[in-house]
Amino acid sequence: VNRGAPDRQNATVPVVVDVRESPFHSLKLGGGIGVDAARQEGRILGEWTNRNFRGGLRRLTLRGRLGYAFIPNVLASLRDDEGSDDDPVFTFTTEFEQPRFLFRDLALQASVTAEKGLQQAYSFYGGYLKTGVIWTPHPSFSVFPSYNLQLYRLKGQVSLEEGVPPITLGCENTNEQGTCDQALSFLEVAFAWDRRDDRTEPRDGYYVGFSIQKGGGPFFGQYHYVRLLPDLRYYHSLGDKKDLTLAVKLRGGTLNPAGGGQSSIVTRFFSGGATAMRGFNGQRLSPMTPLAPTYKKDDDGNVLLDANGNPILDSWDTVPVGGNSLFETSVELRYMLTDSLMLAIFYDSGLVGTEALFDKNGPKLFGPEHYHAVGGGLRYLTVVGPIRLDIARRLNIGRGLPVSDPGYIYPSSGGCLGFGRKFDKTSTSADAAYAGAPEGLCAVHISIGEAF
Repeated sequence: VNRGAPDRQNATVPVVVDVRESPFHSLKLGGGIGVDAARQEGRILGEWTNRNFRGGLRRLTLRGRLGYAFIPNVLASLRDDEGSDDDPVFTFTTEFEQPRFLFRDLALQASVTAEKGLQQAYSFYGGYLKTGVIWTPHPSFSVFPSYNLQLYRLKGQVSLEEGVPPITLGCENTNEQGTCDQALSFLEVAFAWDRRDDRTEPRDGYYVGFSIQKGGGPFFGQYHYVRLLPDLRYYHSLGDKKDLTLAVKLRGGTLNPAGGGQSSIVTRFFSGGATAMRGFNGQRLSPMTPLAPTYKKDDDGNVLLDANGNPILDSWDTVPVGGNSLFETSVELRYMLTDSLMLAIFYDSGLVGTEALFDKNGPKLFGPEHYHAVGGGLRYLTVVGPIRLDIARRLNIGRGLPVSDPGYIYPSSGGCLGFGRKFDKTSTSADAAYAGAPEGLCAVHISIGEAF
């Protein structure tokens, strides 16, 4: 868009718009890394798109991600530490979209995905089918009803000797290989009202999203449930150059299994990480299940005993297994120091509870399982989005995270960034533990793109 020569007599300035046809075929290649205290991953990415597949502006996209994941990190896997794991991971998707399906504002979309993943509590492989129509009556508003079929084979192995109990993953039992199969069939309706001025670096506007899933029942599948997930965001900037931006997020969710039954771990909620509650590392705000404890040893490898003859606990790690309720809030102030450097301060809060959000036994908002953190960070603005560094410190308000083993011993101090955590007491009470135990009180996040 360019300015033409001004017409002073008529007091007008013509606007010249140069238009060119975009390429019908495109190929994108890239890569990335994910670094977290609980999980590390390196990956390569690729995407091929035909925007005029068999004419009519039908779009066919082939998208893939291939990587290798390490839990909790590369060094632990190389040393073969207790509880460490590593495995190749991938996601391959074929997506087709037919515009003007029956009506001008209606598009048909279908996709098939095959994936293999490694999470802290389990590994899995499988695939899913998604098909539906997208109604876009306004450029900022869309409604996407879809049918989804997901098939997974899960393995809750977290060490060579120990696995996550099948019931914790949402499985009634496992087969001879220690795996269990899950089939989820559900209808989902997703609404989005997006009035942000920029999706990558929003300064003004708002976003309203809401999705509802109904699994089982007439759609068959192993799991019968209703899952709700609203998402609200608001942005407002001050100053002629919009140097100061206020950003607010509110996100909640509830998963209600029919008849109080078991939920699948792949449908549960997790929080923590660079785009969630930043007072926790990735997915570490969650109900936990413990791994085998480790005990202090002398130079000869003998377990040390205390005065009562009991082994002295060195550490007792846990893995997140998700919950049926979610609540997250974030308030962030972003200030432009220069044209490419931004400073941010934020307050985050969040909870993930074992029971559904509105269940009589569910977690209470601003109760002992609702955690709070403050922090700050820097953003370096680039053409691919802001490169972001955030450091958060959790406030000691609340109790420890729920752990499935009632005999679990919480650390007596959380420390920060891996330093200072101690198990010098034998308390099994979550109420007596510091807020968010056994997780450390500090977290560092490095990522590309804004938190929300």
